[in-house]
Amino acid sequence: MSKTMTKALLAGVLLFTSAGCSDPAAPSGPVYIDVASSFARNDRGVAEVPFVVENRGTESVRVNRCGASLSITVERREGKAWETYATTVCPAINPMDPVPLESAARREQRTHVQESGIYRLVLSTESSSVTSASFTVR
Repeated sequence: MSKTMTKALLAGVLLFTSAGCSDPAAPSGPVYIDVASSFARNDRGVAEVPFVVENRGTESVRVNRCGASLSITVERREGKAWETYATTVCPAINPMDPVPLESAARREQRTHVQESGIYRLVLSTESSSVTSASFTVR
């Protein structure tokens, strides 16, 4: 094989490998956030966004919370970057310590979005954060 062909082959492998690793919706651990791909705003201009947080791993994972709900951040796509759109504001009276999400556990919640755009959900865990696939609000 010539040097040029070898370089082209290596470049193709690197491109293919890096494309697979850079998928923002690719799972990075046992905790997943499942959300539909599109939502419409109601007559009050608000999209109700239900989602499910699930631990598909074999061990418990500690996740952030506010009272009985998980602390979710909503990020909005602005150009090529993600910007915080909304975050959980937790009154000091509510417990905020991380709670275990047991293996195979599912937590259903919802959040609300008032503007059209592309969004994603972020949940912090004890060791990192988990990001949902992006979704559109019309």
